Amino acid sequence: MTHPLLRLSSLSVNCVSESLNEHHKGADVPMSAPVPEGREPAILAILTTVLRADFHKPLRHFRDFSIWHFHHRSAPDIAPAELGPQVIRFRNLPDLIIKILRLKPHLIQGGEPYDFPAQLPLIVATLITSWLLRIPYYFPTFENIPPEIKFSHIRRLKINLSPCLIPFIKWLARIYSRRAALIFAVNQGAEKNMLELGVPENRISRLLYATWGVDTELFSPDEKAQPERSAQEQKAALPDMGANGILFVGRLIKEKGLLTLLDALAMVKKQVPDARLFIIGYGPLEREIHDYASRLGIADAVKFLGTIANDLLPPYFRRARVTVTPSITTRRWAEQVGMVNIQSMACGTPVISTTSGSIPEFVIDGETGILVPENDPQALAKAITRLFTDYRLWRTLSANARSYALKNYDARENIRRVEQLLKALLLKRKQHATAH
Repeated sequence: MTHPLLRLSSLSVNCVSESLNEHHKGADVPMSAPVPEGREPAILAILTTVLRADFHKPLRHFRDFSIWHFHHRSAPDIAPAELGPQVIRFRNLPDLIIKILRLKPHLIQGGEPYDFPAQLPLIVATLITSWLLRIPYYFPTFENIPPEIKFSHIRRLKINLSPCLIPFIKWLARIYSRRAALIFAVNQGAEKNMLELGVPENRISRLLYATWGVDTELFSPDEKAQPERSAQEQKAALPDMGANGILFVGRLIKEKGLLTLLDALAMVKKQVPDARLFIIGYGPLEREIHDYASRLGIADAVKFLGTIANDLLPPYFRRARVTVTPSITTRRWAEQVGMVNIQSMACGTPVISTTSGSIPEFVIDGETGILVPENDPQALAKAITRLFTDYRLWRTLSANARSYALKNYDARENIRRVEQLLKALLLKRKQHATAH
Protein backbone atom coordinates (compact mmCIF):
# COMPACT_ATOMS: atom_id res chain seq x y z
CA MET A 1 0.00 0.00 0.00
CA THR A 2 1.26 3.46 -0.90
CA HIS A 3 2.27 5.61 2.05
CA PRO A 4 -0.46 8.28 2.55
CA LEU A 5 2.06 11.11 2.30
CA LEU A 6 3.40 9.76 -0.98
CA ARG A 7 0.16 9.82 -2.99
CA LEU A 8 1.41 12.07 -5.76
CA SER A 9 -1.24 10.99 -8.27
CA SER A 10 -0.04 12.43 -11.58
CA LEU A 11 1.72 15.38 -9.95
CA SER A 12 5.35 15.68 -11.10
CA VAL A 13 8.09 18.11 -10.14
CA ASN A 14 7.03 20.30 -13.10
CA CYS A 15 3.43 20.29 -11.88
CA VAL A 16 4.62 21.33 -8.42
CA SER A 17 6.56 24.24 -9.89
CA GLU A 18 3.60 25.29 -12.05
CA SER A 19 1.31 25.14 -9.01
CA LEU A 20 3.30 27.66 -6.98
CA ASN A 21 1.62 30.72 -8.46
CA GLU A 22 -1.81 29.29 -7.69
CA HIS A 23 -0.87 28.91 -4.03
CA HIS A 24 0.50 32.43 -3.57
CA LYS A 25 -2.88 33.89 -2.63
CA GLY A 26 -4.36 33.01 0.74
CA ALA A 27 -1.75 30.38 1.61
CA ASP A 28 -0.29 29.96 5.08
CA VAL A 29 3.37 30.30 4.08
CA PRO A 30 4.69 33.66 2.83
CA MET A 31 6.89 33.88 -0.24
CA SER A 32 9.89 34.39 2.02
CA ALA A 33 10.49 34.27 5.75
CA PRO A 34 10.15 37.58 7.60
CA VAL A 35 13.46 39.19 8.35
CA PRO A 36 13.88 40.54 11.90
CA GLU A 37 15.36 43.96 12.39
CA GLY A 38 19.13 44.06 12.24
CA ARG A 39 21.26 41.28 10.79
CA GLU A 40 19.35 39.01 8.43
CA PRO A 41 19.21 35.42 9.73
CA ALA A 42 19.56 32.39 7.52
CA ILE A 43 16.28 30.53 6.97
CA LEU A 44 16.33 26.91 8.13
CA ALA A 45 13.47 24.61 7.12
CA ILE A 46 13.12 21.67 9.52
CA LEU A 47 11.03 18.74 8.28
CA THR A 48 9.43 16.25 10.68
CA THR A 49 6.54 13.82 10.47
CA VAL A 50 5.51 14.19 14.13
CA LEU A 51 5.99 17.43 16.06
CA ARG A 52 7.14 16.57 19.59
CA ALA A 53 7.62 18.99 22.49
CA ASP A 54 11.11 17.77 23.43
CA PHE A 55 12.31 18.43 19.87
CA HIS A 56 10.40 21.60 19.05
CA LYS A 57 10.49 23.74 22.21
CA PRO A 58 14.30 23.98 22.47
CA LEU A 59 14.42 25.40 18.92
CA ARG A 60 13.81 28.80 20.49
CA HIS A 61 17.48 28.77 21.53
CA PHE A 62 18.64 29.14 17.91
CA ARG A 63 20.00 32.67 17.51
CA ASP A 64 21.37 32.97 13.97
CA PHE A 65 18.69 31.03 12.08
CA SER A 66 15.04 31.74 11.41
CA ILE A 67 13.46 28.33 12.10
CA TRP A 68 10.48 27.14 10.05
CA HIS A 69 9.19 23.80 11.31
CA PHE A 70 7.17 21.71 8.83
CA HIS A 71 5.27 18.77 10.29
CA HIS A 72 2.51 16.34 9.29
CA ARG A 73 0.92 15.95 12.73
CA SER A 74 1.51 16.92 16.37
CA ALA A 75 2.18 14.63 19.31
CA PRO A 76 -0.15 14.82 22.35
CA ASP A 77 2.56 16.53 24.43
CA ILE A 78 2.33 19.85 22.57
CA ALA A 79 -0.77 22.05 22.42
CA PRO A 80 -1.85 24.00 19.32
CA ALA A 81 -1.56 27.22 21.34
CA GLU A 82 2.17 26.57 21.72
CA LEU A 83 2.73 26.59 17.96
CA GLY A 84 3.75 29.89 16.40
CA PRO A 85 3.29 31.19 12.84
CA GLN A 86 6.51 29.51 11.69
CA VAL A 87 5.21 26.05 12.55
CA ILE A 88 3.57 24.78 9.37
CA ARG A 89 1.51 21.63 8.91
CA PHE A 90 1.69 19.90 5.54
CA ARG A 91 -1.02 17.59 4.20
CA ASN A 92 0.99 15.42 1.83
CA LEU A 93 4.21 15.29 -0.17
CA PRO A 94 3.20 17.75 -2.94
CA ASP A 95 1.95 20.19 -0.30
CA LEU A 96 5.27 19.96 1.56
CA ILE A 97 7.29 20.51 -1.62
CA ILE A 98 5.22 23.55 -2.58
CA LYS A 99 5.54 25.12 0.87
CA ILE A 100 9.31 24.64 0.97
CA LEU A 101 9.74 26.11 -2.52
CA ARG A 102 7.65 29.11 -1.55
CA LEU A 103 9.67 29.69 1.62
CA LYS A 104 13.01 29.53 -0.25
CA PRO A 105 15.14 28.53 2.76
CA HIS A 106 18.93 28.64 2.82
CA LEU A 107 19.20 25.20 4.41
CA ILE A 108 16.98 22.14 4.93
CA GLN A 109 16.96 19.55 7.68
CA GLY A 110 15.63 16.34 6.14
CA GLY A 111 14.41 13.06 7.59
CA GLU A 112 16.08 9.94 8.97
CA PRO A 113 16.92 7.56 6.07
CA TYR A 114 16.32 4.32 7.99
CA ASP A 115 13.01 5.35 9.56
CA PHE A 116 11.26 3.71 6.64
CA PRO A 117 8.59 4.24 5.36
CA ALA A 118 7.52 6.92 7.89
CA GLN A 119 10.11 9.49 6.79
CA LEU A 120 10.26 8.60 3.11
CA PRO A 121 8.16 11.68 2.19
CA LEU A 122 10.63 13.92 4.01
CA ILE A 123 13.55 12.36 2.15
CA VAL A 124 11.86 12.78 -1.24
CA ALA A 125 10.88 16.39 -0.45
CA THR A 126 14.41 17.17 0.71
CA LEU A 127 16.04 15.74 -2.41
CA ILE A 128 13.65 17.55 -4.78
CA THR A 129 13.59 20.96 -3.08
CA SER A 130 17.33 21.12 -2.35
CA TRP A 131 17.99 20.37 -6.03
CA LEU A 132 15.47 22.92 -7.33
CA LEU A 133 16.62 25.64 -4.93
CA ARG A 134 20.32 24.71 -5.19
CA ILE A 135 20.74 24.68 -1.42
CA PRO A 136 22.41 22.20 0.97
CA TYR A 137 20.65 19.84 3.33
CA TYR A 138 21.56 17.79 6.36
CA PHE A 139 19.76 15.32 8.59
CA PRO A 140 19.96 13.60 11.98
CA THR A 141 20.05 9.82 12.28
CA PHE A 142 19.26 7.75 15.36
CA GLU A 143 18.83 4.26 13.89
CA ASN A 144 21.43 2.02 15.53
CA ILE A 145 20.31 -1.32 14.05
CA PRO A 146 21.81 -2.35 10.67
CA PRO A 147 19.19 -2.31 7.87
CA GLU A 148 19.83 -5.98 7.09
CA ILE A 149 18.48 -6.78 10.57
CA LYS A 150 15.89 -4.03 10.99
CA PHE A 151 14.12 -4.77 7.70
CA SER A 152 14.45 -8.54 7.70
CA HIS A 153 11.34 -10.73 7.77
CA ILE A 154 8.99 -8.06 6.43
CA ARG A 155 6.03 -9.89 4.93
CA ARG A 156 2.88 -8.82 3.11
CA LEU A 157 0.27 -11.35 1.97
CA LYS A 158 2.63 -14.13 3.13
CA ILE A 159 5.33 -12.87 0.74
CA ASN A 160 8.77 -12.06 2.14
CA LEU A 161 9.54 -8.55 0.83
CA SER A 162 12.92 -8.19 2.53
CA PRO A 163 15.11 -9.46 -0.36
CA CYS A 164 13.77 -6.64 -2.55
CA LEU A 165 13.08 -4.03 0.11
CA ILE A 166 16.50 -3.99 1.80
CA PRO A 167 18.48 -3.24 -1.41
CA PHE A 168 16.02 -0.45 -2.29
CA ILE A 169 16.20 1.14 1.17
CA LYS A 170 20.00 1.02 1.16
CA TRP A 171 20.17 2.38 -2.39
CA LEU A 172 17.99 5.36 -1.48
CA ALA A 173 19.83 5.89 1.82
CA ARG A 174 23.17 5.83 -0.02
CA ILE A 175 22.10 8.50 -2.52
CA TYR A 176 20.48 10.65 0.15
CA SER A 177 23.35 10.34 2.66
CA ARG A 178 26.19 10.94 0.22
CA ARG A 179 24.56 14.13 -1.08
CA ALA A 180 24.01 15.51 2.43
CA ALA A 181 26.30 18.35 3.44
CA LEU A 182 26.30 17.15 7.07
CA ILE A 183 24.91 14.28 9.11
CA PHE A 184 24.28 14.25 12.86
CA ALA A 185 24.75 10.63 14.00
CA VAL A 186 23.36 10.65 17.54
CA ASN A 187 24.83 7.29 18.60
CA GLN A 188 27.59 4.89 17.59
CA GLY A 189 25.28 2.50 15.74
CA ALA A 190 23.88 5.34 13.61
CA GLU A 191 27.41 6.51 12.81
CA LYS A 192 28.40 2.99 11.76
CA ASN A 193 25.35 2.72 9.49
CA MET A 194 26.35 5.96 7.74
CA LEU A 195 29.98 4.93 7.33
CA GLU A 196 28.88 1.65 5.74
CA LEU A 197 26.96 3.68 3.16
CA GLY A 198 30.22 5.33 2.13
CA VAL A 199 29.64 8.69 3.82
CA PRO A 200 32.98 10.46 4.45
CA GLU A 201 33.86 10.51 8.13
CA ASN A 202 34.42 14.29 8.10
CA ARG A 203 30.76 14.86 7.19
CA ILE A 204 29.47 13.02 10.27
CA SER A 205 29.03 14.82 13.59
CA ARG A 206 28.33 13.06 16.90
CA LEU A 207 26.59 16.06 18.50
CA LEU A 208 23.16 15.57 20.01
CA TYR A 209 20.47 16.69 17.57
CA ALA A 210 16.66 16.68 17.90
CA THR A 211 17.17 14.95 21.23
CA TRP A 212 18.88 18.14 22.29
CA GLY A 213 19.17 17.36 25.97
CA VAL A 214 17.19 19.23 28.61
CA ASP A 215 16.65 22.66 30.08
CA THR A 216 19.03 22.15 33.01
CA GLU A 217 17.40 25.00 34.94
CA LEU A 218 13.99 23.33 34.72
CA PHE A 219 15.22 19.73 35.06
CA SER A 220 17.12 20.40 38.25
CA PRO A 221 17.38 19.14 41.84
CA ASP A 222 16.21 22.60 42.89
CA GLU A 223 12.50 22.49 43.81
CA LYS A 224 12.19 26.21 43.05
CA ALA A 225 12.79 25.45 39.35
CA GLN A 226 9.08 25.08 38.61
CA PRO A 227 7.29 26.02 35.38
CA GLU A 228 4.19 28.19 35.48
CA ARG A 229 1.15 25.93 35.72
CA SER A 230 -2.57 26.35 35.31
CA ALA A 231 -4.80 26.67 38.36
CA GLN A 232 -6.05 23.13 37.80
CA GLU A 233 -2.51 21.75 37.67
CA GLN A 234 -1.49 23.70 40.78
CA LYS A 235 -4.52 22.35 42.60
CA ALA A 236 -3.65 18.75 41.81
CA ALA A 237 -1.24 17.51 44.48
CA LEU A 238 1.85 15.59 43.52
CA PRO A 239 1.80 11.98 44.73
CA ASP A 240 3.56 11.11 47.96
CA MET A 241 6.20 8.67 46.75
CA GLY A 242 7.55 8.02 50.21
CA ALA A 243 11.17 7.20 50.94
CA ASN A 244 11.43 4.42 48.35
CA GLY A 245 9.50 5.48 45.27
CA ILE A 246 10.40 4.06 41.88
CA LEU A 247 9.51 6.16 38.83
CA PHE A 248 8.91 4.90 35.30
CA VAL A 249 8.24 7.33 32.45
CA GLY A 250 7.52 6.13 28.93
CA ARG A 251 5.17 4.34 26.58
CA LEU A 252 3.47 1.30 28.02
CA ILE A 253 4.74 -1.23 25.49
CA LYS A 254 6.61 -4.50 25.93
CA GLU A 255 9.91 -3.08 24.68
CA LYS A 256 10.03 -0.75 27.67
CA GLY A 257 10.34 -3.73 30.04
CA LEU A 258 7.50 -2.95 32.47
CA LEU A 259 6.62 -6.60 33.10
CA THR A 260 10.24 -7.23 34.05
CA LEU A 261 10.06 -4.23 36.38
CA LEU A 262 6.96 -5.66 38.07
CA ASP A 263 8.80 -8.95 38.66
CA ALA A 264 11.69 -6.98 40.15
CA LEU A 265 9.35 -4.91 42.35
CA ALA A 266 7.85 -8.08 43.83
CA MET A 267 11.37 -9.16 44.82
CA VAL A 268 12.36 -5.73 46.16
CA LYS A 269 9.32 -5.54 48.43
CA LYS A 270 10.50 -8.62 50.32
CA GLN A 271 13.43 -6.54 51.59
CA VAL A 272 11.99 -3.03 51.30
CA PRO A 273 8.25 -3.36 52.08
CA ASP A 274 7.42 0.30 51.43
CA ALA A 275 8.80 0.25 47.85
CA ARG A 276 6.24 1.54 45.35
CA LEU A 277 6.17 2.04 41.59
CA PHE A 278 4.76 5.16 39.91
CA ILE A 279 4.09 4.91 36.19
CA ILE A 280 3.80 7.96 33.91
CA GLY A 281 2.75 7.26 30.33
CA TYR A 282 0.18 5.54 28.18
CA GLY A 283 0.09 2.62 25.78
CA PRO A 284 -1.51 -0.68 24.82
CA LEU A 285 0.06 -2.64 27.68
CA GLU A 286 -1.75 -0.80 30.49
CA ARG A 287 -4.44 -3.45 31.07
CA GLU A 288 -1.85 -6.24 31.06
CA ILE A 289 0.29 -4.34 33.58
CA HIS A 290 -2.71 -3.98 35.90
CA ASP A 291 -3.51 -7.69 35.64
CA TYR A 292 0.09 -8.83 36.07
CA ALA A 293 0.59 -6.65 39.15
CA SER A 294 -2.55 -8.21 40.65
CA ARG A 295 -1.29 -11.74 39.96
CA LEU A 296 2.01 -10.88 41.67
CA GLY A 297 0.12 -9.48 44.66
CA ILE A 298 1.64 -6.00 44.34
CA ALA A 299 -1.27 -4.09 42.76
CA ASP A 300 -1.47 -1.76 45.80
CA ALA A 301 2.17 -0.78 45.24
CA VAL A 302 1.68 0.27 41.61
CA LYS A 303 0.15 3.64 40.81
CA PHE A 304 -0.68 4.89 37.30
CA LEU A 305 -0.33 8.67 36.90
CA GLY A 306 -1.37 8.88 33.25
CA THR A 307 0.20 11.25 30.73
CA ILE A 308 2.04 14.28 32.11
CA ALA A 309 3.38 17.15 30.01
CA ASN A 310 7.13 17.15 29.53
CA ASP A 311 7.67 20.49 31.30
CA LEU A 312 5.79 19.22 34.37
CA LEU A 313 7.94 16.11 34.88
CA PRO A 314 10.80 17.53 37.03
CA PRO A 315 8.92 17.41 40.38
CA TYR A 316 8.15 13.73 39.79
CA PHE A 317 11.81 12.95 39.15
CA ARG A 318 12.81 14.88 42.28
CA ARG A 319 10.29 13.01 44.48
CA ALA A 320 11.39 9.56 43.27
CA ARG A 321 14.26 7.73 44.92
CA VAL A 322 15.23 6.15 41.59
CA THR A 323 14.12 6.22 37.96
CA VAL A 324 14.02 2.81 36.29
CA THR A 325 13.97 2.29 32.49
CA PRO A 326 14.31 -1.48 31.89
CA SER A 327 14.26 -1.40 28.07
CA ILE A 328 14.41 -4.64 26.07
CA THR A 329 15.91 -4.87 22.58
CA THR A 330 13.83 -6.47 19.83
CA ARG A 331 14.77 -7.55 16.32
CA ARG A 332 13.79 -4.17 14.89
CA TRP A 333 14.29 -1.81 17.83
CA ALA A 334 16.81 -0.83 20.48
CA GLU A 335 17.07 2.26 22.65
CA GLN A 336 18.67 5.05 20.64
CA VAL A 337 19.27 7.63 23.40
CA GLY A 338 17.00 7.23 26.42
CA MET A 339 15.62 10.72 27.00
CA VAL A 340 14.01 9.81 30.33
CA ASN A 341 17.43 8.82 31.67
CA ILE A 342 18.84 12.22 30.70
CA GLN A 343 15.92 14.07 32.32
CA SER A 344 16.28 12.09 35.54
CA MET A 345 20.04 12.57 35.68
CA ALA A 346 19.61 16.34 35.27
CA CYS A 347 17.27 16.29 38.29
CA GLY A 348 19.87 14.43 40.33
CA THR A 349 17.79 11.26 40.57
CA PRO A 350 19.89 8.13 39.95
CA VAL A 351 18.95 5.98 36.97
CA ILE A 352 18.75 2.21 36.77
CA SER A 353 18.56 1.05 33.17
CA THR A 354 19.65 -1.76 30.88
CA THR A 355 22.30 -2.21 28.21
CA SER A 356 19.71 -1.99 25.42
CA GLY A 357 21.03 -0.29 22.30
CA SER A 358 22.82 2.98 22.93
CA ILE A 359 21.95 3.46 26.61
CA PRO A 360 25.56 2.74 27.75
CA GLU A 361 26.69 5.72 25.64
CA PHE A 362 24.54 8.09 27.70
CA VAL A 363 24.52 6.50 31.18
CA ILE A 364 27.93 5.58 32.59
CA ASP A 365 27.53 2.39 34.59
CA GLY A 366 28.64 2.83 38.19
CA GLU A 367 29.25 6.58 37.79
CA THR A 368 26.03 8.29 36.68
CA GLY A 369 23.70 5.32 37.06
CA ILE A 370 23.50 1.53 37.22
CA LEU A 371 23.07 -0.67 34.13
CA VAL A 372 21.84 -4.25 34.30
CA PRO A 373 21.32 -6.97 31.65
CA GLU A 374 18.07 -6.81 29.71
CA ASN A 375 15.04 -8.82 30.81
CA ASP A 376 16.74 -9.82 34.09
CA PRO A 377 14.39 -9.13 37.03
CA GLN A 378 16.86 -10.51 39.60
CA ALA A 379 19.62 -8.10 38.51
CA LEU A 380 17.12 -5.25 38.35
CA ALA A 381 15.81 -6.00 41.85
CA LYS A 382 19.33 -6.17 43.22
CA ALA A 383 20.21 -2.77 41.75
CA ILE A 384 17.02 -1.13 43.08
CA THR A 385 17.51 -2.60 46.56
CA ARG A 386 21.14 -1.50 46.55
CA LEU A 387 20.20 2.14 45.91
CA PHE A 388 17.42 1.97 48.50
CA THR A 389 19.79 0.71 51.20
CA ASP A 390 23.15 2.35 50.34
CA TYR A 391 22.68 6.08 50.80
CA ARG A 392 26.34 6.88 50.18
CA LEU A 393 26.14 5.24 46.74
CA TRP A 394 22.85 7.02 46.03
CA ARG A 395 24.34 10.38 46.92
CA THR A 396 27.43 9.77 44.77
CA LEU A 397 25.41 8.73 41.73
CA SER A 398 23.05 11.67 42.23
CA ALA A 399 25.87 14.24 42.28
CA ASN A 400 27.70 12.61 39.36
CA ALA A 401 24.53 12.42 37.28
CA ARG A 402 23.71 16.10 37.76
CA SER A 403 27.29 17.15 36.98
CA TYR A 404 27.44 14.98 33.86
CA ALA A 405 24.08 16.30 32.63
CA LEU A 406 25.23 19.91 33.06
CA LYS A 407 28.32 19.19 31.00
CA ASN A 408 26.80 17.05 28.25
CA TYR A 409 23.01 17.41 28.13
CA ASP A 410 22.34 21.14 28.38
CA ALA A 411 19.98 21.80 25.44
CA ARG A 412 21.03 25.45 25.08
CA GLU A 413 24.70 24.51 24.83
CA ASN A 414 24.08 21.63 22.44
CA ILE A 415 22.04 23.87 20.14
CA ARG A 416 24.83 26.46 20.24
CA ARG A 417 27.28 23.78 19.08
CA VAL A 418 24.92 22.64 16.31
CA GLU A 419 24.36 26.22 15.21
CA GLN A 420 28.10 26.82 14.93
CA LEU A 421 28.42 23.82 12.62
CA LEU A 422 25.51 24.91 10.45
CA LYS A 423 26.87 28.47 10.18
CA ALA A 424 30.26 27.09 9.16
CA LEU A 425 28.55 24.92 6.54
CA LEU A 426 26.80 27.91 4.95
CA LEU A 427 29.93 30.08 5.15
CA LYS A 428 32.00 27.42 3.40
CA ARG A 429 29.37 27.12 0.68
CA LYS A 430 29.31 30.91 0.23
CA GLN A 431 33.09 31.06 -0.01
CA HIS A 432 33.08 28.24 -2.57
CA ALA A 433 30.42 30.03 -4.67
CA THR A 434 32.41 33.30 -4.53
CA ALA A 435 35.60 31.56 -5.62
CA HIS A 436 33.81 30.13 -8.66
